[in-house]
Amino acid sequence: MVHIPSSMRTRSVGDELIGLRKAAGYSGQQMSRKLGWENSRLNRIENGKYHATEVDITQWVTILGHPRSVLDELLTMIRQNEDGFVLQPHGLRLPDQLHTLIRHETKAKTIQNFELALVPGLLQTKGYAHALISRRRPNEADELVQARLDRQCMFKRPKQPQCTFFIHEFALRLVVGSREVMHDQVVHLTFMASAHGVSIRIVPASIGPHAGVNGGFMFMEHEDDEHSPLVYVTIKGISLIMDGEEIVREHRSVLDELDRTALDEEQSRWWLVKLASEYDRPGEDPHALGLA
Repeated sequence: MVHIPSSMRTRSVGDELIGLRKAAGYSGQQMSRKLGWENSRLNRIENGKYHATEVDITQWVTILGHPRSVLDELLTMIRQNEDGFVLQPHGLRLPDQLHTLIRHETKAKTIQNFELALVPGLLQTKGYAHALISRRRPNEADELVQARLDRQCMFKRPKQPQCTFFIHEFALRLVVGSREVMHDQVVHLTFMASAHGVSIRIVPASIGPHAGVNGGFMFMEHEDDEHSPLVYVTIKGISLIMDGEEIVREHRSVLDELDRTALDEEQSRWWLVKLASEYDRPGEDPHALGLA
C-alpha cells in the first residue's frame, strides 16, 4: 500500500466512511475483520492517507447494508480530480447529516458563517428548523430537525471553536413558521450572542449591496495548521467544500468587509432585543412592521 499525503478529497471520503462505520456500531478493528483487511489499511483510508478504490468503497457500503444512493454519492467523490474542491451530492439527506461537515466542524479552531436568507443551521431553534424543514419533507421532519440540533452539541464541548456568525437583516425579517416561532428564534440568538466563544453580527439592510450579496458560506480554520482553511457552500442537494488558495483568499476578503460593515456585537444584541419585542406585539400585523 502506497502512503500518500492526505488531501481534502481523500479526507472527506475518509470522514464519510468513518461516519458510516460508527453509525453501524463497529470499531475500526471490527470493520477491518469484516472487510478482511489489515488494520493499517483501514486506518490509512479513514485518515485520507490512501486513495480508496471503487471496489474498496463498494465493499464498505455493501457490508454495512446502505442503499445504492449512498454508494453513488461516495463514488462521485472519489472520481473527482484533486483540484481544490470536493463536490458532495447528498440526495435526500440534508447537510446536517453529512459526516464530512460534522467532522470539519468538530476539528475546527474557528468557524465564520455568513447567511443572507436564513438563520444559520447551528443557531436555529427546534421550532424554526421544524417550520423550515417540514414544508418540503413533512414525513421526515422530526429526524432531520434532530440531526440539525445534534450539530449544535459542539457549543457544549470543552474546546468549542470560536464562532462568528454574520446574519443579514433579511434573514431575520423573513417569517418562518409564525411570529411566535420568530420571537423564540430571535430570543435564542440574543442569548447565544452572550455565550462564550460565540459572536453574532447583524448585517443591516441599510448598507445596501455588500460583499456577501452572492450568498452564504461557512469558513473553517483547523487546529492542525497542516490543513488549509476550508470554504463550505451548499446548493440544492449538493455541498461544495473548497480549499484552493484563491477561493480561500476571496472568501476571507468577504469576511473582512462584513466585519467592517456589520453592526458590532453590542449593537447587534440591542438590534436583536428590539426585533424580539416587535415580534412579541400581540395582534400586530407583521407586514406593517416590515417583518414579513
